Amino acid sequence: MDGTESTAVGARDPDSLPELFFILVARCRNRMPGVQQREMAVSILEVLDNVGEDPATYKFLVVRKKSEDPFNDILRAVEGCDDDLAIIVLCRILQGYCTKTTSNVRIKRMRKLTALDATKSLIQALRDLLKDKRPSEEKLIAIDAVAFTLMLLAPKDRKFTLKTRLGGLLPSLAAQLCSQEPKRLSLMTLLARCARS
Repeated sequence: MDGTESTAVGARDPDSLPELFFILVARCRNRMPGVQQREMAVSILEVLDNVGEDPATYKFLVVRKKSEDPFNDILRAVEGCDDDLAIIVLCRILQGYCTKTTSNVRIKRMRKLTALDATKSLIQALRDLLKDKRPSEEKLIAIDAVAFTLMLLAPKDRKFTLKTRLGGLLPSLAAQLCSQEPKRLSLMTLLARCARS
């Protein structure tokens, strides 16, 4: 496999969250089979359910040296994710990293992700998710997770509207909303945000 078979042992240990998360990132980034991505996502959810989501949960993402910054890998993982649960977990971690802190730090973290072009990665992931004409309930939750993460970062990205248009997201959103009953609030809100110029 990939040399990271310590998933069952200590999967619920709060200290295992960083290791599990970076294994998931590596599996998604390397486009490993969705089953392997899901296995890590389930383990991470078990840990998050046990430890809760306070600011300390996301401390492992805070780095002191630029060379250790994991966010480029995380954003490539979002783009390469083949499992709906895995992308839900990645978005949950990104949302928690940005929101579970003080307002000043929240703004800095959102700007950091915007500078790394996180919106482009999320737009690509959302476009891939929207290709499914009859999405399952889990895929709809994944679509919501990506859409909410995009909306979280949109106010800090001055080129958000341009990126959504050039990235081909508007036609995908419109097609999904036209074919879907009932309409998803996340997609309608995102479409309104994209249409603002």
